[in-house]
Amino acid sequence: MFPGYVFACPSKDEETDIRRNKSVWNLKVLSEVDEDGLLRDLEIVRESELLSQKQELVVNPGLHIGETYIMKKAPFKGQEVILVRRKNAVSVIVNLFFLGRNIEIICGADELTS
Repeated sequence: MFPGYVFACPSKDEETDIRRNKSVWNLKVLSEVDEDGLLRDLEIVRESELLSQKQELVVNPGLHIGETYIMKKAPFKGQEVILVRRKNAVSVIVNLFFLGRNIEIICGADELTS
């Protein structure tokens, strides 16, 4: 449901190893204060996974058709694109304009930022 997410409780040494790993794109370390919120979010994830077996769910990171976003990943990292439409629950189609032309690109919804 959330491709690329891994939840872990690493030691300080393991956290250092994770940060050195080129396969890890982003690591968010939570404090004990964040623990209740994380548990709540994980409960929602679990309930969503169960519900997704009965009906299709669309994970919506707050993107709006027609809005301009910035690509977060190569090969077009840093380029402005316009959201055209959803392709499926986790992918969108965007337009990249250049030299008076445009190309449609399929990318993950999580690859865009405001």
